[in-house]
Amino acid sequence: MALFTLIVGSLSAQTIKGNVKDSNGEAVIGATVLEKGTKNAVVTDIDGNFSIKLSSSNELQFSYIGMKPQTVNVAGKSSVTVTM
Repeated sequence: MALFTLIVGSLSAQTIKGNVKDSNGEAVIGATVLEKGTKNAVVTDIDGNFSIKLSSSNELQFSYIGMKPQTVNVAGKSSVTVTM
C-alpha cells in the first residue's frame, strides 16, 4: 500500500521550466514564482529563467516589485514564458 502511494505521488509531481520577461522582452531577474496555494517558490535567475517542481497545484503566481502579478495555468505544460 505504501509503495502504491509513493508511485502515485511521484507521478502527480510536475516540473515546470520557464522564462519571465518584461514588456520590452528583457529578462526579469529576481521575480518570484510561487505554486498557488503553497509556500513552494523559486526566484528567476539572471536570464529570467526558473524551474519549479509542483506538488499539487496547476497554477503558478508570478510577482515582481512594480509589476502587476500574474497567475498562469500550467496544466499539461512542461514550459512557460510569461511577460509581465
